[in-house]
Amino acid sequence: VQPSELPSLETAAFSEIATGLLRLVSGSESARQLYIGVLLESAENPSNEALTRETLTALSALADAWQQTSDSEVLVSVCIESLRAAGEEKLGYIETNPFF
Repeated sequence: VQPSELPSLETAAFSEIATGLLRLVSGSESARQLYIGVLLESAENPSNEALTRETLTALSALADAWQQTSDSEVLVSVCIESLRAAGEEKLGYIETNPFF
């Protein structure tokens, strides 16, 4: 949910890219654990002004879910649902620009 000058992505394109990335990282347990730690640290840093509150919430939800499963499709769904839960007024923006 980060403002960007890049062209927006459709939800399906975001899902495909994020699923592939999560599958790749989950292929190595040490990489998976390291990335989960990085996501949690970013999400829990109250002085992290570079990321929106919605992005931080989605990162936290993703990291929490990733500790339970490596199913990349489930993880992407958790992330997208967390963004949607941020508020209906942001749903259109989130669905067309889901950068995190």
